[in-house]
Amino acid sequence: MTNSFTESSSFTASSSYVEENGEVIHRSTNFQSSHSQSTTLTIVAHGASELINVETMGKQDPFLQFSLDYTNAKSYQKTFTHKKAGAEATWNQTFVLPLQGQPDLYIEVMDEESTFAEVIGFAAIPINQVVHAQGATFNGIFEIFAVNGKRAGQVHLTLSAQGFPNSVTQSFEQQVIRGQSYIKEEHLKRVKSLRNKALGTDIAMGVLGSALAVGVGFLGKKTYSDHQKAEEEEAQKEAQEKEEEARRVEERETFEREKREFEEQRVAAETERKQREEREESHRVQQTNTRRQESESHNSSERREESSSEHRESSSKSKSKKREERRNRGSGSDSNSDSDSGSDSDSDSGSGSDEEKRCRRKEKKEKKEKKRCERKEKRNNSCERKEKRGSGKEWDPVGTYSTGDRVKYHGHTYICLQGHSSNPTWKPDVAHSLWESA
Repeated sequence: MTNSFTESSSFTASSSYVEENGEVIHRSTNFQSSHSQSTTLTIVAHGASELINVETMGKQDPFLQFSLDYTNAKSYQKTFTHKKAGAEATWNQTFVLPLQGQPDLYIEVMDEESTFAEVIGFAAIPINQVVHAQGATFNGIFEIFAVNGKRAGQVHLTLSAQGFPNSVTQSFEQQVIRGQSYIKEEHLKRVKSLRNKALGTDIAMGVLGSALAVGVGFLGKKTYSDHQKAEEEEAQKEAQEKEEEARRVEERETFEREKREFEEQRVAAETERKQREEREESHRVQQTNTRRQESESHNSSERREESSSEHRESSSKSKSKKREERRNRGSGSDSNSDSDSGSDSDSDSGSGSDEEKRCRRKEKKEKKEKKRCERKEKRNNSCERKEKRGSGKEWDPVGTYSTGDRVKYHGHTYICLQGHSSNPTWKPDVAHSLWESA
């Protein structure tokens, strides 16, 4: 996170702070004020809370020490010691430090000991956030850190920069907000040195006590060994936590990858299934349309045949009628020319004409009956063909079938959807892509 502040209209501050790889780095600092007066930093140390416990027995006695130059041990100022405060300490003391362009305020919360104070937590606080705050005053809560980088508690400070164009009369009624603090590597080295001195003092006191009792001299060594062991265990624990976190991340990535692959396979299978169903449905529709067209064509052919037969019959009747009329006219003419013949002859002629008519009518009737029988026979043959085609033969497990073939299987009739050479596993009631129920 970049924590650089905007410039004021009457002064500039080229100092900025950038977080890189989890560490806040100070770029550069060059406060320039339009006023010739000196600049100062007023510090109100209200207290500390949520402090870790570094005391082995009883409650710890916290105090706060701070400086603008961590390299100068004599520049540090400190609050009074809050005896037996434990994790919550209150000081409410005010200090004023000369400010000459230093980028950070270095704070250290210590536990007062009879020999050498032990570090509870420390931090570097960028002053830039104070200078650019409203009225150049910042009432904030700042986190402090242990030497292993973990959180060690928090300190409540009100910081006020005086001598800047936006500085106002000190007013500590502002709302408390979260301030920025970080670990500076050089400051960390100083804190580790303080811790080692405290540890060395404890060891020295243990060695000194060995003059009074046998075996007490090993106490310091044991304390140091225990401390080293604790640090090693803590480092090992951190390494295990990092390894476990990496393993969880890898497992999560593997799970997500397998999930994506499974989803892709499922979508592909679903798409293939839909396409196959669409093809089968299209094939069934095509087969149905083909059968419908064949049926319509057959019916149309029969209708045309019947119509043609009726037309021929009507034409035959018309021709027979015309022949009859011509015969009748010819018979009448012969009768007039033979007028001298007797009445018996006329009677015989009329009788012969009636007999001829009866013969012709009988002949027509026989022809009509013959045509009716022929049509009936054709219809019977057509029905037999339909029945034969509709029923089909029994399904042959090793037979060869063409599209539209019909077979019987377990009392049901099936229609072949596509040509194939069968095998015993492609049963009509199972191989739905090859057969459909009629």
